[in-house]
Amino acid sequence: MLVPFQGASMPLKFGTPIEDYVEIGLLLPKNRATALLKLARDRRETVGQILRKIVDRALTEQDLA
Repeated sequence: MLVPFQGASMPLKFGTPIEDYVEIGLLLPKNRATALLKLARDRRETVGQILRKIVDRALTEQDLA
């Protein structure tokens, strides 16, 4: 089920229109979420940045297959 995007919680960078973004909920076991937050802190990145990199890598690998 697609849910209309309601808005962002922070300003977007690079002048990309808000219509080009969607918000996705993620259900994780508590220990994985805690580990993800720790990884983000250790890397000095946001959880969103880490997840976007993972998605980008997966999509790139799919394109190469």
